[in-house]
Formats: sequence, structure tokens, C-alpha cells
Amino acid sequence: MKKQLKLPKLISVLLMILLLSCSKQEGVYPSVAGNLDPIELGQAIFMFIPNEGISHIGWSYLSNSKKIFWLDETYKTSTNGELNLRTGLLRINVDGIKSTVLKKEVKELAWSVVYEGAGNPNFGVRKIDLKPGIDDGDANCFGSTTENCTFNPINSMAKEGIKVDILCKSSEATGLNLSAKGKKTIKAKWVTSGGSGGSSSWIELYVNDDPIELCK
Repeated sequence: MKKQLKLPKLISVLLMILLLSCSKQEGVYPSVAGNLDPIELGQAIFMFIPNEGISHIGWSYLSNSKKIFWLDETYKTSTNGELNLRTGLLRINVDGIKSTVLKKEVKELAWSVVYEGAGNPNFGVRKIDLKPGIDDGDANCFGSTTENCTFNPINSMAKEGIKVDILCKSSEATGLNLSAKGKKTIKAKWVTSGGSGGSSSWIELYVNDDPIELCK
């Protein structure tokens, strides 16, 4: 016969698992991202680039990924009806460096992934944005209570076998051509914007679009 855990011992084990889970969540903001496994930026970009032969990206793209906590059940349409958006969270680092935010304690700040489409939602996702924090004010990676909000993605992508060709540059934006084995070749824009209040970076992946003016 198999030995069974006695009730007090079983309760102790369950409490330990619960405490470890809570401790993991408390170190990340927002806490709902705490149970996600950390991922390098290059890995995230590689994951979001569609495989070769895929021409349409629907709103369910990567919905079952264990690396993403989805804040939206499906897409949401903007008040003016022009854009469709879906937002999720990831725990991304760049060459091992995490973004942080001061919430009584210094906590790891989750990144947001935003799917964007225009017009008819049946057209699907045209662009995927990755950036530290969330654009809701409370978790925005910008200003004196956050750190590591700017980044350079080139080395991180190279480690994942993503070939990067620089197409253009402006004061804030760098236009990129991204290619990798088994993946669709896409355009991307790496942006760093800031002023006296702080600076922040993000990257835009044009998964189903071919913008003409990447650096404007």
C-alpha cells in the first residue's frame, strides 16, 4: 500500500506552497504577473514573431502561452472606434536587467504586450508592442520611482538568433529589419523617448504590416 501523508503534515506542505506562491507574487508589480516565469527580451521577441507562412495574426495569437497573463479576455475597441487593442503582462528582462518600481519596497515591474489592429477587427493584429510597465499611470515605467525603463534590444535579440539590420535612425526611433530561422521577416521600431521627467523605451513589431516611414 502507498503511504499517505498524515493530515497535519499535508496541511503544512500546502501552507508552505501557498506561502512560496504569495512571496513570489509580492516581489512583482502588478502581483498578478508574479507567477509567470521570467523571460529574456530576445526570447519574447522571437516568440511573438510569426512563423514562416503565417499571413494573418488573430486576436487569439499565443493566448495559451504560460509566459503571458492576459488582462483583456479579447480585444477592446477604442472609444473612437479606430483601434482594437488587447493587453497582457510578461516578466521580461534585458540582458538580465529587470525594470523596477517603488511600491513601499522596490519591486520588479512587469512589461506589457499590446496587440493592435485598425478598423475591422477581422483584419486581426497588425502590430505588437513590448514595453516596461503599463500605460495606466500607476504602473507606467517613467519618472523618479522607476528604474531601468530604457533598453537596447540588439544584443538580447542576437542571443536568440535574430538577425537585425538597421534600416534608419532618428532622434528617438531606430527602424529595424528582423529575420530568424523558421520565422517571418518583419519590420520593427525601437523607440526611446524622454525629457526632464524621465525616459522610457519600447519596441514595436510589425507582424502584419510593412510601414514605409519607420523612423518618423
